[in-house]
Amino acid sequence: MWAFDGYIGLDVGTTHIKALLLDESGEVRGTRSADTPITRDAYGWVHEPAALLTAAQEVVHSLVQDCGSGVRIRAMAVASMGEEGVWLDTQGNVRYPAVAWYETRSSALQDRFVRTLGAAARQATGLPLKATYSLFKWFWLKEALPAVWDAGALWLPISEFVAWALTGEAVISPSQATRTYALDVKDRTWCREWLDPILPQGREFLPPMAASGTGVGTVRQNLAAAWGLSASTVVGVGGHDHPVGAIGAEVEQPDQLLDSMGTAESLWRPLEELPGGKTLALGLEYGVTGFPVPRYLSGGIYSGMALNVLRKVLRVQSWEAMWTAINREPEAEAGPAAFLPASLGSPPRFELTVWGADVEVHQIVRAALESWAFAARGVVEQLEDYAGTPVREVVAIGGGSAIDVAMTIRASVINRPLTVIKDTEAVAVGAARLAARAVGQNLSVGLRRIQVEPRARWIEAYQRRYAAFRQQWRPTEAFSSEAGSAQR
Repeated sequence: MWAFDGYIGLDVGTTHIKALLLDESGEVRGTRSADTPITRDAYGWVHEPAALLTAAQEVVHSLVQDCGSGVRIRAMAVASMGEEGVWLDTQGNVRYPAVAWYETRSSALQDRFVRTLGAAARQATGLPLKATYSLFKWFWLKEALPAVWDAGALWLPISEFVAWALTGEAVISPSQATRTYALDVKDRTWCREWLDPILPQGREFLPPMAASGTGVGTVRQNLAAAWGLSASTVVGVGGHDHPVGAIGAEVEQPDQLLDSMGTAESLWRPLEELPGGKTLALGLEYGVTGFPVPRYLSGGIYSGMALNVLRKVLRVQSWEAMWTAINREPEAEAGPAAFLPASLGSPPRFELTVWGADVEVHQIVRAALESWAFAARGVVEQLEDYAGTPVREVVAIGGGSAIDVAMTIRASVINRPLTVIKDTEAVAVGAARLAARAVGQNLSVGLRRIQVEPRARWIEAYQRRYAAFRQQWRPTEAFSSEAGSAQR
């Protein structure tokens, strides 16, 4: 007799691989994590699929071991970063590592695509034109390594690659299909005119779509023990990490907004339908989810990535000491540093300006936190304007949401309370909920939520500074019409 049934959510992220186990009542029974292995090839950053699988297997196995012999793992689902995947041949052998999602390997074919189809592609895919999407990585691989490309037969996003490795069944979730830049999001069909020129030897290489929360198959007998699973464990369809995080945080209504703060920060809003007759503003994107609320509208900034750069450049020894120093400052007036982040439509970068020689490290970091809050408010306003309806609740998840002073700054900048998810990993929770749905269970997870209120004495200064910030900062896209004109 089993003590309880368990459902595992696996989140393969840019920085960490995290696994979480829910029981049948929705209680979190355990979590485990490890660093995401990454390496370089001759062209840039890549993830070796075998190393990802080994790390994921060790995390899941140790999680199950921690929970004891009384747990029966009924199902598991996987979420991951989007825009990167694994190239397999007809025998299931890896032909090339997964090019890291943020890689911008260029090719002449990509440039021709952008110049020829620009606006039409933007409208069909709902995405800004930038070199990180899967389609452009395919163009690059076909040009740079044609023999490798021609030997391939199947491409799978990281989340679906893990599911395939466990079950032998290949599908793609709608949320990951959206991130390829090859999906027409309005009718949920592949853009054949873009794919036909690069099909390897005339073959299809994209698997059929399957809704998140449906079953892919059961775990292969020869792999079950190594993963701590059984041959009866169902592997469910997961998806792209930000939408799956929305499932974990229970942000599933059109008047809610998810602020998912990872290496890249995505402000993500569920939609029943895309507004008709509107041109998508710079920096915004839309896509399909595969969830009950079928579509989404989003925008974002590079925040976590830039924070990691600041830590290295400024040689920050203790973030806790940094947050304490920032929180001690009573005023919210501009200091001796200014920071301009990049929106997700453009390459990852930021601009830092410092006045004078007496600037403190914590003042630079505070300027960064404030600039991200200003940019996030701008994105929220864009999302409200495009959708035509206000946001009732902003829910924050991810690593950045654990920085209390950053959340207080953000609440004061947007001048509304924030709901911050504490205690656990929302993306892994979302994947575990999808796993449960794959076997007919709808679990509600009682995550601890706190309300972060604006700090009254900061509000007025931040309202004034936000107006000035918007004069300097505008959402941009790497291949916008303005950029294209400048290049020509």
